[in-house]
Amino acid sequence: MNPDGTTDNLCAYTQHCRENISSKSAIYFWVYFWVATFGGAVVFYVSQITLNGAIDADGKTWDMWNGAGVAVIWSMVMSHHILWTMETRRFDIVVVIGYTISLLLFMPLTVNWSNGASSSFYYKEQWDTVFSSASFHLVVLWTTVFLCAPRFIWLVIEHVFRWPEFTRVKSA
Repeated sequence: MNPDGTTDNLCAYTQHCRENISSKSAIYFWVYFWVATFGGAVVFYVSQITLNGAIDADGKTWDMWNGAGVAVIWSMVMSHHILWTMETRRFDIVVVIGYTISLLLFMPLTVNWSNGASSSFYYKEQWDTVFSSASFHLVVLWTTVFLCAPRFIWLVIEHVFRWPEFTRVKSA
């Protein structure tokens, strides 16, 4: 162990990855499959139960097309980007630009085009109705935290308690 907390033991890290992580890939696949299935179901049902059929100030009833469905998509996109950020070990300018472009492609471009196109089903509904609602943001926040918390807890356990010596490995 070096004074700055890193280790130069790249061979031990490679052996650790091979024996403790890669050898259990099938188990990890099924665990993540069921977590994703359960998490997706929770996001869908929480959004449907809380937002479907709600009536906004203009008298419009939210349904899968404007309130509840957008909450599902929005929470999936946000959790996807948060999980990307949690799994990234080294940030550089290319990664930051890539993440920013990826998030901007969904948020301003897609939502603005859907909101502004008169032929769209979402015409004048996204920014004015859906994204101005506090209940919409609360559902998205809750479901995003629900999706990201298990992986965050696993990373903390893995990097802080189980194998802290491999959190900062330097190559030769």
